[in-house]
Amino acid sequence: MSMTFGQFSQANRERCESPKGFNHNLNDWSASDWMTALVGEVGEAANVVKKLNRYRDGINGNKEAEDALRNQLRKELGDTFVYLDLMC
Repeated sequence: MSMTFGQFSQANRERCESPKGFNHNLNDWSASDWMTALVGEVGEAANVVKKLNRYRDGINGNKEAEDALRNQLRKELGDTFVYLDLMC
C-alpha cells in the first residue's frame, strides 16, 4: 500500500490523538518537547549505525546479528520520521 505524505501525516496525527492510539493532543507538547522526542529517536538510530560500522570494520562487540541491526535501524528511522511529522 502506498500513501502520500499528506495521507501519512493525517493518519499519524489521528493515531497520536485517538483514544485508541496514544491519546495525546499534539498541542499539549511544545516544540521543545517534540524536538526532544525527535532527537532521542535520532540518537537511537545513530547507536545502531555505530554497531553496523563495527561489522563494516571487522570490530567485535556486537550482540545482535547484522541483519537484525539493519531491521532495527529501519524501525528507528521510521520512529524518527513519525516524530518529525508530528513536530511539523
